Amino acid sequence: MRWLTSLTVLAGVVVGLAQAAVPEALSEAFVDGQTMSVKFGDTTVENGDTVSVGSLSSSPVFTIKSPRNPIAGNTLYTIVLLDITNSRDPTTHANLHYAASNLRVTASGGSELTSGTIDFPYVPPSPGTNNGNYIFLAYSQQNGDISGLQSLPNGSDTFSINIFRQKNQLQLADTRLGYTVSNAAISPRAFTFPNSTTTAQSSSTSETSSSSPSPSPTQPPPEPITSYFTLPGGGVTKTVFTQPNAPASSSTVAPPASSTTPAPSVITGSNNAVSQSAPSRSIAALLGLGIAFFVFV
Repeated sequence: MRWLTSLTVLAGVVVGLAQAAVPEALSEAFVDGQTMSVKFGDTTVENGDTVSVGSLSSSPVFTIKSPRNPIAGNTLYTIVLLDITNSRDPTTHANLHYAASNLRVTASGGSELTSGTIDFPYVPPSPGTNNGNYIFLAYSQQNGDISGLQSLPNGSDTFSINIFRQKNQLQLADTRLGYTVSNAAISPRAFTFPNSTTTAQSSSTSETSSSSPSPSPTQPPPEPITSYFTLPGGGVTKTVFTQPNAPASSSTVAPPASSTTPAPSVITGSNNAVSQSAPSRSIAALLGLGIAFFVFV
């Protein structure tokens, strides 16, 4: 039974610590399903967001939504903004950054809050703020219109939300919005046109092609092809050849420089040995016949 008693005591301690860590003013009986969002200029902040300190310079504009519990048409709200970064007890020691009263919704399911009175002008976080914890608390005004909020601090004096609620006859907060302020550059993703990279590359390629056409791949030199034929003339045979890839007008009567050419006598155009010996034998035969005839006679 001792271990059971120990567990019971431990559970009580844990619950006590949890209740102490979350002050009553910041864990109030919020209306079920009711939410709040805030716009600082073009920056929209929702519960749990981390926001760049540079985007919070404009005065806040509020929207409350309550889809599960309709809001009565005559409901008015008081909203305060607390800096609880360095506070050990936010219910009694916080820095007030904004307070407004008599804010009204225009639809039962919630809407942007209109009209109202700014009782404590908005003070943006200092430029060097990093990991700052801020919270908006929205209170419905049970007694209708408030003519000037009470118990507001002077200058940088600390602010007690408990005393503030008592003085202004406010019940527990209906909803809240907590966010963290950072000095890091937190910005939305940069906008790019569809297929911008492809378009840029295509344009660049087109301009390059029009200004200086890309060189065609280097082709290997053609194999030398020599066409030749022989022309007999005056007992001399010559070779006519055409240079590789040259027009017909470049045909030349000259021997081609090639190691696989016909016999040297033909290539060089020298006298043909056969054509020279035939007349000599004929003359010798005639002379022989003439001598034989005279001898016979």
